Amino acid sequence: MRTDPELADALRGATVSDKLALTTSVFERAAARGARLRPAANLLFHEIAPAVVMHRLLVLGESTDEAFLAHLVDEILLPVLTDPPARVLPTLDPRETSS
Repeated sequence: MRTDPELADALRGATVSDKLALTTSVFERAAARGARLRPAANLLFHEIAPAVVMHRLLVLGESTDEAFLAHLVDEILLPVLTDPPARVLPTLDPRETSS
């Protein structure tokens, strides 16, 4: 990104505050429905989810198919964002289920 301003602009797209505002409302609705979220779950989400997705796309060169997204939510995000942590059941490596 340091050497390609066009790429930097594309990746930064919407402002961080826009992204936080969108997910803050999602997290507030979840809490209102009784979800027990860790303090600052919204901020944790913004640190973790994009990093995992970008690693998958750019480093591994793999897709973010439905199996991967289920793995991301069920086995990574929910245990980190919920309090107490959500119980995680072991599953297959999502790369083994993608086509």
